Amino acid sequence: MKSKLLVVALAAAVVSPAMAANNPFKFVGEQHNQYLACLHTHGQPGVSPLVTLVKQCGFRPGMPLREFAATFGPVLNGDPNVPLAERMLPFRDRYSDYEYSYFGRIDDVLATAADEEMAEQMFADLEMEAVRNLDISTFGGQTIVAALAVGRKSLDYWVSYEPIVEGDAQRWPKWLKKLLVVGADILGAVISSELGATPSQTGGVAAAASAAAGVALDPCDCGGNSAPTGK
Repeated sequence: MKSKLLVVALAAAVVSPAMAANNPFKFVGEQHNQYLACLHTHGQPGVSPLVTLVKQCGFRPGMPLREFAATFGPVLNGDPNVPLAERMLPFRDRYSDYEYSYFGRIDDVLATAADEEMAEQMFADLEMEAVRNLDISTFGGQTIVAALAVGRKSLDYWVSYEPIVEGDAQRWPKWLKKLLVVGADILGAVISSELGATPSQTGGVAAAASAAAGVALDPCDCGGNSAPTGK
């Protein structure tokens, strides 16, 4: 009897990615992947992904295009090499200590995950904890839970991506490159919220950040045909 209880307890302790799908902001991650697939199809050299997002992908910014591009332009300039916890220091007073701890823990996933499966499980564990413990009626709770939804869906997207050209980016370890872009996606989701994006807009704006950061995978991909459709 004790052995059966132990098996049940161990099984309950493992959070599956499917369980993390209980995230009420799962749709933000799904929209991120849909918009990112569109940006890979329709993106053009020299054209801001934010402009393509509106003109080609059906995104509704809720404001004039020029204002939208100016407001969320900073999202495209996030440096995935800077830890998220450090990048968010200017906004520290917007989050409780516990809420802010998630930024450092996201950094830990990006720094320590050795492969796709490990990253997926670590993000699923973190997302489930956030869904259970954060108050999504607050700005901080909502921002973090939505960003984690983007992170997991971004991971799904980029693990199926294969660069189509040879270049300097090819010298980086493939897994590191993909995690760097996932980190940029999460940063894009968080910063977009700080700049005033609603949850229904966050996925699209984060996708634009993802398209901009995707040069780390393929510096010449401006809408290439090898991009995945997303999950």
